[in-house]
Amino acid sequence: MNAKSVPVPENKKADNVLDIVLKAVPLAMGVAVTVLSILDELPVTSGFTMIGIGLACVGAYLLKQK
Repeated sequence: MNAKSVPVPENKKADNVLDIVLKAVPLAMGVAVTVLSILDELPVTSGFTMIGIGLACVGAYLLKQK
């Protein structure tokens, strides 16, 4: 089978990368806050900041989908 791949426009590639980043950052922040809180290595203010960054990314992703 010699199927040729259809080239994806550059705008679409950047859009796909942005989607991945906007979904991955909240997951990473949530995991980091959970682990660091369990280890008692995270000040409360830093935890709220990290969760806020994650929520901002989720909000941006959801707004982008509309």
